[in-house]
Amino acid sequence: MGFTRYSVVLFIFTLLIQNSWAQSVQETYPDGAISAEGEMSDGAKDGLWVYYYQDGTVSARVEYESGGRDGFSLYYAFSGTLTGREYWDNDLLQDSAYYYYPDGGLEKVGIYQDGLYQGEWRLYHPNGQLKQQLWYKQGIPDGIFRRYSDRGALVQSGQYEAGLETGEWRYYKRKGRLSYLGSYEAGQRVDPWFKFNFMGVPYEVDLEKWAAEEAAASEQQEP
Repeated sequence: MGFTRYSVVLFIFTLLIQNSWAQSVQETYPDGAISAEGEMSDGAKDGLWVYYYQDGTVSARVEYESGGRDGFSLYYAFSGTLTGREYWDNDLLQDSAYYYYPDGGLEKVGIYQDGLYQGEWRLYHPNGQLKQQLWYKQGIPDGIFRRYSDRGALVQSGQYEAGLETGEWRYYKRKGRLSYLGSYEAGQRVDPWFKFNFMGVPYEVDLEKWAAEEAAASEQQEP
């Protein structure tokens, strides 16, 4: 069956509509090298966009819908190794996200909810040992906190509530011996706090003197 005049007109009209919906676009660096390429629909980024370092190496692959990020975003080092993997929904970070060291080792993993940290986030040392655990609610530290040495020993433990330290906190030396023990209320240390000597014997700490020593040490570190 041959094409009718109506079907030819409809075919041409469909092509015109499709071309108006999606247009391939390239963005460039000042020297003319391609910095990104993908499609634009109605003046907004749509579908998969690929981003490049100035030498032409891929730096990211990002999915869009109507100009907002929607789908997976992948990030790469100059070497080509994956450095980050995120999921976006309606231009907000959602669900699990993974970030990696340039050598490919896992650096950080956790969950986003509406663009904010939610639940447990874990950080790792470059050697793969767990570095830190911290729980969040709507982007604010709220829950258990633990920090570890690059050999896996616990060096600090406590808890946050609404972004402030609360309850009992413990600090350890690298070999696991208890160093300090005390409590916080609304982010402030409260008596009593104890420091432990090399024999494990505790003695009470003067909090005002301790705070003054910390302030002096901080001032010395400033440039």
